[in-house]
Amino acid sequence: MDWNQFSKSLVELGFFRYLKPGKEKTIPRLLTKIRSTNYIFGVTEYRDYPADEEDIGEGGAKEFLSDIKYVLNANGVVFTSIEEMPTPDAQKLLINGEEYILCSGEELNQSPWRIKHTITKRLFAVINKLLREAGSKERIFSRDGGNDHWAIFLTYELYDLLAKSDFADDIKELRLYEE
Repeated sequence: MDWNQFSKSLVELGFFRYLKPGKEKTIPRLLTKIRSTNYIFGVTEYRDYPADEEDIGEGGAKEFLSDIKYVLNANGVVFTSIEEMPTPDAQKLLINGEEYILCSGEELNQSPWRIKHTITKRLFAVINKLLREAGSKERIFSRDGGNDHWAIFLTYELYDLLAKSDFADDIKELRLYEE
């Protein structure tokens, strides 16, 4: 696939859909930046977010959900309440009255790094469940760099386009966590 096909497909598949109104005129500049760096993420707003495992694993799940609220709301996921509930037996998250176990039982006896990784993976799986239930095609992918995760929002169609192209070297590092 050549650059013109790739950039046209990015636009058609909605890669820039989260740009604020009036910012559509910046798309040609953003495409130029993607082409010159071969790096797709960090170029546009609301597609990628820092998701540090240490922060999330130490009681930051609610804050992370707040950070990504714009994309979640745009995809029909609305929170009426979010509560983190750490107990000696489990790390729980209560979203709109539904309880999610992020880490429990024997998992809590693992190394602190492993616990934080488990909590982050499960939180991403919860987010994907909420997106799916809302009828969204978007999913949250993880770009794992040790404890310095990045959360990347893509549709499967965008993921496939990026994976098949020569213009997004970093796509091969993404993981999808689902229940």
